Amino acid sequence: MEGKPSMVITDKMNAYPHVIRQEFPEAVHIQAGIRDPINNNKVERFHGSWRERDKVMRGLQNNETAEQMLENYRTYYTFVRKHTTLDGKTPAEQANIDLELGKNKWVGLIKQAVEVVQ
Repeated sequence: MEGKPSMVITDKMNAYPHVIRQEFPEAVHIQAGIRDPINNNKVERFHGSWRERDKVMRGLQNNETAEQMLENYRTYYTFVRKHTTLDGKTPAEQANIDLELGKNKWVGLIKQAVEVVQ
């Protein structure tokens, strides 16, 4: 497999060291807590948000539907969903990415997607 990681950061679950050594023997494995200077808090927070959505959907049927749903969720998470840690802004707004979506961001995204296709 190309692109194997040189470093893997996980929480302190006991099962991780064995699996990391087995799957990524060259990688440095850092087990971190939430208050450690190096941590995976952002990934864990995103994972929590995704799990909330996935539970409602009762799981995904195959790789294709999983990839499609993740892409849709990434769009929602980046351009529509306001984040309390960003003072009520979306990540796109925080990064000064203004797509001029209007008040209803979903409708704005759909309109722009349709324009690109046509």
